[in-house]
Amino acid sequence: KRVRAPGGGPPAERKPAVRQELLPEFVARAAKVLLLNKGQMDSNLFGQQWKMLHRTAPLSSFKNHKGVAVHQMMRENSDFFTVGETNRNKVKMFQMLEDNVNRYLKECGATVSISELEGEKELVKLSNGLLPEEDVKAAEKEEEEAAAAELLKEEEALPIETPHLDPAMSIDEGWSEVPGQGRARRGYDRRSVASRIKVVRSVPEHVEDVAAAPRSHPEDALESATVALYNGWAVDGRDVVMEVSNEGPVSEYLESAVEGSPANLKAVDLGCGNGWAARKIKDMAPEAEVVAVDAAAGMVERAQTIDEDGAADYMVGNVEEWKPPTGDKSLDLVVAVELLHLVEDPTAVLKKAVGWLKPGGKLVVTLECYKENRLSRSWAKDLGIPMSVNSEKKWVEMVEVAGFKDVSAARSQPKGPWPGMLVLQATK
Repeated sequence: KRVRAPGGGPPAERKPAVRQELLPEFVARAAKVLLLNKGQMDSNLFGQQWKMLHRTAPLSSFKNHKGVAVHQMMRENSDFFTVGETNRNKVKMFQMLEDNVNRYLKECGATVSISELEGEKELVKLSNGLLPEEDVKAAEKEEEEAAAAELLKEEEALPIETPHLDPAMSIDEGWSEVPGQGRARRGYDRRSVASRIKVVRSVPEHVEDVAAAPRSHPEDALESATVALYNGWAVDGRDVVMEVSNEGPVSEYLESAVEGSPANLKAVDLGCGNGWAARKIKDMAPEAEVVAVDAAAGMVERAQTIDEDGAADYMVGNVEEWKPPTGDKSLDLVVAVELLHLVEDPTAVLKKAVGWLKPGGKLVVTLECYKENRLSRSWAKDLGIPMSVNSEKKWVEMVEVAGFKDVSAARSQPKGPWPGMLVLQATK
């Protein structure tokens, strides 16, 4: 397709959004990202997940020219992906057409289907045009600026009302008003310009994505508003949002705990959600035995679906009553990510953890709901579930009262208005 170039020049060739020599690899990588959430994901989360999975191959390296937004890259390849309308949160929903993607990759000579993609080396490599690792940050910044410019362009597209030309105005009278300096554009009649031009803003139509409602599951460990809420989050993909926001700050402390434990350590992930922390422990210690438990059966099903390799043993259970299958004094590590503020008696859960651990066993607790984090004080009311909002000092005291020693507390972002995640570490 050819379009008229600016300024009335000869027609210019419209370039596709994605570099055609890298199209198979772009399709394979995009499909791998979307498979994290059953083949669909909003545009913001898609960009975040791409950066985590493909650190040395940013989206910008697949763009044919600057200023291309992610949704343009997806929309132009409608044989493989569908792009929804912009909702009021300024995001679009991407969905993968899995059969078409698999068929296309096979036609391009790919040796595996997208369902088998494991690592970078298995993706289709057609060019050495990807950016080196040292340029990734610069490319990501360019990509973010392009997305912001595209959003601004959409919001500020303002149709201009055509002014009425007074037929009584003569040619001589009209051109007598032309300034002495500068020149008019070709085809531009200054007589038609009013002193003030009425600007009419168009209101775009929005198709809002309705969040999944809280729901009970016949296999839930207990009936509560909290469990129902998390079952709903497992359906609408909120579990992936929690994983993305928590994985960075938590991984550092998990790695520290794993390094000080035996290679064949036994670990429990309390309130596991979609199981990302349990899988992270298994990645760090391949010989580890990991058990993950959550009261929300919907979340446990979600974890089992994601964990195709069986990195952990997932169970439905109420952490205030549950016991590990290995018995007391059998564990090397207990992890509780975003859990203790949701249980009725946090101290009781901590005391149980003390009994499960071997001497010298490690505890890692993370919390975003604590008094110093002012934003978290309204979460209970906003979500309609009970939460314990204790101070950092109070949380430390609870861990000590439960029987742990060497208790330390740290925040993932000690500076700035958002204090970040509170991380508690302790030893039996």
